[in-house]
Amino acid sequence: MCGSDGDINGNLQVKVGITGAEQFGEVEEWFNYRLSRAAPETCAKFLGSFVADQTSSQFTKGGKWLVWKFEVLT
Repeated sequence: MCGSDGDINGNLQVKVGITGAEQFGEVEEWFNYRLSRAAPETCAKFLGSFVADQTSSQFTKGGKWLVWKFEVLT
């Protein structure tokens, strides 16, 4: 994905400071809410988003994260 980083737990961070990344993140969030309502059986359950309130080894303060339910296919 353009302007974003993901991890194996179903989290996606919109990169801070990249031109257009914030708008891309807003569209990505809207699209995932829409897809989860229109065709929930086609993808992992979208849980929403949050903005990190502090910097840590995984999060950058002010970074917006999109979150999906982690699913294991068997």
